Amino acid sequence: MTFEVTGPEGLPALPAAVEVAAFRIASEAMTNVARHSGATRCRVAVEVGGSFELTVADNGCGTDRTTTRGIGWTSMRERAAELGGSCTISSRPEGRLVVRAVLPLSDNDGGPFAEWLWPRLGMSYPSALGWAVEIENAAEKSGTSGMELFFTLLDEFRAERDQPQDPAAK
Repeated sequence: MTFEVTGPEGLPALPAAVEVAAFRIASEAMTNVARHSGATRCRVAVEVGGSFELTVADNGCGTDRTTTRGIGWTSMRERAAELGGSCTISSRPEGRLVVRAVLPLSDNDGGPFAEWLWPRLGMSYPSALGWAVEIENAAEKSGTSGMELFFTLLDEFRAERDQPQDPAAK
């Protein structure tokens, strides 16, 4: 399989949360191409303007309506949504699959999830690599995978965030 990567010569400094989300979305999309598509070519394109835009497209078999959407597709969409962005996954009539993520750059420090997560990892404001490494280290200590721990933490964050507030506590 041939991977073709295109993008700007140099990238501006990106918020840590955008770096992590872009890396994880790209790696999941490329893994899916290698495992499931039967493709001979995969194109990864990056564009940066008011947002970070990532497109992963292949020349493989695509998908049909009977394909089960697994945790990978869900995780790509959730990663983008957590930052106020989007991730679409579409199959073209001629059989190829396209994953497109748009992640906002302005005022994006990782948002409420990052503010909740970082103290639990013992960090104040880590780099994207620092964040990923700390999750992997914590996962190793607990005997689980980094991805499983990430989603466990995300579920805990959502449960706390969505818990009804006691008006008397204000």
